[in-house]
Amino acid sequence: MKRNLFRPILYVLFISSFSLLLLELFLRLLGFQPYQPRSSSRLLSDSPIFIEDTLVGYNNHPGTHHVLLNDVLAYTLTIHPDFSRESMVGKSSVGAPHVDIFGCSFFAGMGVNDNQTISYFLQSLLPDYQVNNYSIPGHGLTTQYLLLNRLVKEGKVPKIAVFEMASFHLDRNIGADQYLITFNNIAEKPYQYIYASLNRDSSLSFRLRDTYVSTPRIIYYSSIANQIFNFKLRKEFSLEEKLAVQRLLIVRIKDLCSKYHILPVFILISQDDIAKSTISTLKTTGLSYIISDVKYKDPTFNLYPKDGHPNAKAHREYAKEIFKYLKKKGVFHEK
Repeated sequence: MKRNLFRPILYVLFISSFSLLLLELFLRLLGFQPYQPRSSSRLLSDSPIFIEDTLVGYNNHPGTHHVLLNDVLAYTLTIHPDFSRESMVGKSSVGAPHVDIFGCSFFAGMGVNDNQTISYFLQSLLPDYQVNNYSIPGHGLTTQYLLLNRLVKEGKVPKIAVFEMASFHLDRNIGADQYLITFNNIAEKPYQYIYASLNRDSSLSFRLRDTYVSTPRIIYYSSIANQIFNFKLRKEFSLEEKLAVQRLLIVRIKDLCSKYHILPVFILISQDDIAKSTISTLKTTGLSYIISDVKYKDPTFNLYPKDGHPNAKAHREYAKEIFKYLKKKGVFHEK
């Protein structure tokens, strides 16, 4: 009698297991694989390149660093005590009006030397200004706003503030697991990350969170489990939520710049549908912007095959685009 009771249960278990096995094989044939750790570019340095920052989680570590990117690309990274990257400021620029640049690793110059960055080339075009590059690898618009806000509170008010706008910053702005999971496999990973949280009253709150994202062990062995896990990550935030946070950040930047008479310069480096939404937000907010012609995915403008970050040519073009924009705005006249 007991044997007869167990027979249906064993049958269901057998059919279920066999079905899962077939589904796993089918997914593998379609190219779906178990979880493979994702990380950003691999960095090796003779000294730590990041330091804890209680405002934004982590920042650039002051000092001169000799960095090896992806085991093949060596470059020198010099960071000043104020966490800005070396821009080769000339003697005539010391004490001059400031142009502050904010962005991620693209504008920070990951993979290029101090004399190959956007800030170096912009400084050479603006000898009567002091160009400061406060860009931090891995960050987005949330950090850009908070860094500018801290500078003005410290009395370091720039005349011009440049903001890097990228579609891939949307996940960074809100500290999404889908992005932060890439920190799991960084040897010297930062422990905290700043993100903006959308409140019920449509305001923003800023919080620090742990950069570690828990991953169930089964996803390392099963493509089925991995697909379910990735689906969960993608559904953590809707695109509408991400765009809403970006819009509020843009409004905060506009208000901050208006209060301190700073000229905001938004430069869009992405060319996709999300960039169109960003442009729409900037227009409705009454802000002008630059749509960059630099296609950073084109090997002409990146460090291919060693890395996908912008190369010196791209940095030079970004600087030229900003220079032309400022000239058009009547900020200065060529001598």
